[in-house]
Amino acid sequence: PLLWYEIRSGWATLDSFRSMPAPEPWLRRLNLLSQTLLSDPGTRSAWDGPALPAWQWILYPTLVVIALGANLRRGGAARMAGLIFALLALYLLFSPLKIEDRHFVALVPLAALLVTLAARDLRRRRPAAWIAAALAAVIYLGSAVDWNLAAARQLRATGGVGLWSNAIDKVAAYLQRNSRGRKVKVLDWGLNDSLLVLTGGQVDSAEIFQGATAGHSGTGRPWKEEIVPGGVYVLHSPETVVFPEAGDAFRRVLAEMQLPFRRTQFRQKAKGWYAEVVEVLPPP
Repeated sequence: PLLWYEIRSGWATLDSFRSMPAPEPWLRRLNLLSQTLLSDPGTRSAWDGPALPAWQWILYPTLVVIALGANLRRGGAARMAGLIFALLALYLLFSPLKIEDRHFVALVPLAALLVTLAARDLRRRRPAAWIAAALAAVIYLGSAVDWNLAAARQLRATGGVGLWSNAIDKVAAYLQRNSRGRKVKVLDWGLNDSLLVLTGGQVDSAEIFQGATAGHSGTGRPWKEEIVPGGVYVLHSPETVVFPEAGDAFRRVLAEMQLPFRRTQFRQKAKGWYAEVVEVLPPP
């Protein structure tokens, strides 16, 4: 079952690539890369964290650029490391695919290698420079530790925010108790994989939002055929939703069909609603 699930997920991913909008401006991606070197925006959004101070997202990328130039001027392994970093960075900055901050994580260990090699070379040529290199390392380490401690503290306090909320645990437990023997239809991104893992595959769920329109679900069926008595549907709240088309169409058609249903909502620990489970009731 897990192999079949991975195959279906792979096809869904390919379909999403085909329907992707134009890629974001490369300057936005460059901004994501500069932040990811210390604390990426996606990680901070998990607990509704603040933006990086300007000096942090300017200083550390500047050091990496200086180190890149120094390594490219050298030969051997240092130049090779610089070329690998540069080529991968250029691909991520200008790729036609949808690139997010998490994809730039692949550059972080390469950036650390470049800076280390450049600092070692600088110390050999100018022994007194180790003080500046050590100071930069201490500042970076302190910043990284500070952001990680803040993330750990705020995740415990908030339980995660939005897509990262631990309210998914309540959704999984509810479905495990109340949907046995029924197909659970997932109407937004970020729910299905978590349900699969948290329930150990005991919830029979399937995504139907990919490619959904106002007239039909992601399976290609009209919504009036997709919404059936006894059906179970999982949606994010309007504040959390990633792909709203499926949820909006579902709610509209459900109201038009005037079928009896039960809605169970799940609140986040920090603020607002996270998701809801809609069960269309069977006829009496």
